[in-house]
Amino acid sequence: MKMKKINQKILTFFGIENTSIARSIMKFTEVGLVFAMGLFVWELLKLLMQTEGPVVVVMSGSMEPGFSRGDILFISNRNHHYKSGQIVVFKTTQQNIPVVHRIISVFTDANGKEKILTKGDFNKYPDQSLYDHKNGQYFLEQEHIHGVIWGYIPKIGSLSLLANEKNYFKPIGFILIAILGFFGFE
Repeated sequence: MKMKKINQKILTFFGIENTSIARSIMKFTEVGLVFAMGLFVWELLKLLMQTEGPVVVVMSGSMEPGFSRGDILFISNRNHHYKSGQIVVFKTTQQNIPVVHRIISVFTDANGKEKILTKGDFNKYPDQSLYDHKNGQYFLEQEHIHGVIWGYIPKIGSLSLLANEKNYFKPIGFILIAILGFFGFE
């Protein structure tokens, strides 16, 4: 109700009467504010969790039975001390997609750098084949880790996977969200 009063005052200020055009402008303003609020919340989560992506969707079955394809995982990178058994999200220079796997070994090399070895729970072998061997990378280092998993919601990210795998799904999804947003506010 407050939003309508504010919008009405703005429209009156610009000399727009309460017509169908004015109502359309108000709807677009409200939808824009919802998207802006979503972006604000995302940026706030990034800041609080100290990671570039505080949420990730599991893209494969490599962590089954613990996490399945389509699960949404929540990430925090506030503690930079990693240990065996933690489930982390990492990217390598060889792969630009986030990988969710468990740390199986952590050690400090002769130069004092922490080295981390990971493995998917469902995989037979450690992840060294994912690392950038051409540049001498046989283990992960802290800069590769984007965060530690602290929570999850099962299967809710399946729509995101569908959108990434089916090219036609993204535009349809955006159109549906815009229509729902436009007609959902009264």
